[in-house]
Amino acid sequence: MTVLTREELDCLLRPSDPTPDRKEARSKTVLITDGDPKTLRMVSALLNEHGYHVFTARNGAECLSMLLRVRPHLVLLDVNLPGLDGFETTRRIRHNNAFARMSIAFLAENATVAMIERATEVGADAFIAKPFKSSHLLERIERVTSEAFIANRIRAHYKAQLSRPAPAKHRATAPSGISVEPATVRRETAVHEERKAPAHDQALKRAVKV
Repeated sequence: MTVLTREELDCLLRPSDPTPDRKEARSKTVLITDGDPKTLRMVSALLNEHGYHVFTARNGAECLSMLLRVRPHLVLLDVNLPGLDGFETTRRIRHNNAFARMSIAFLAENATVAMIERATEVGADAFIAKPFKSSHLLERIERVTSEAFIANRIRAHYKAQLSRPAPAKHRATAPSGISVEPATVRRETAVHEERKAPAHDQALKRAVKV
């Protein structure tokens, strides 16, 4: 996600339904993205059976193109997608504040520690290794799409933003080594130039006389 304002944060933390019952919590939308038709059919059937609204995509580009239309609560995607892989697809989703409330979970065969670490770095909420038990998949989906989980993730992102130093391009370094705003540097430079002006004018006059 990019930088959030306080108003955007408050809006994102406002639950869509403050008191959802279990049936309503299950009637959420999931966008499954996987290049394997067998996995798409199996996971779609499982989630449909448990009350989720399911859409499918076969690659990262198709997933991204469907987000605005589908507005899923969860994007469930394979790591090794054709074209844009799961990591890059996730990075692009997380870069857009319009999708800040969207949860993301990875599915992966032959999962490694490096895969899991990278998934966390790009913004994934869960990592589920294939093959998986149906009960485990359903449990993880319910967890990462809960209002409490989403609110905690957004708060953590906002706190991380507040703790980051200002970008270098917005700051300048004064001669003393003290970091100051560019406007301050411009003002100090202007004063310095004004002080130099009389001496400069006198030198010009002497040169003209000669």
